[in-house]
Amino acid sequence: MKNAIKNRINEIKNEIQALEIIRPGKMSKQRRGEKKRTYNYLSYTFKNKGATDYIREKFVEKVNRETEDYHKFKELSDEWVELSIRLSTLEMKDN
Repeated sequence: MKNAIKNRINEIKNEIQALEIIRPGKMSKQRRGEKKRTYNYLSYTFKNKGATDYIREKFVEKVNRETEDYHKFKELSDEWVELSIRLSTLEMKDN
């Protein structure tokens, strides 16, 4: 059981290391102005502060990948913490 947990933790570390640029947030579209032009924007919260960045069309795909990688990072880090707690509990029971 402990070895399986340790192996998964190592897999998680490798998956996190493979991630490149990460950004929190969610992409949306907004219509503004008299001509109702469409703008892409990224809305996010970081360190308890909300922010919005307008994203040019040529960068939308790149920013979408970065936000997807951020969500993947959050899932992996949550799993890592969960497994670490479980491993620590098992090790304390053995001693």
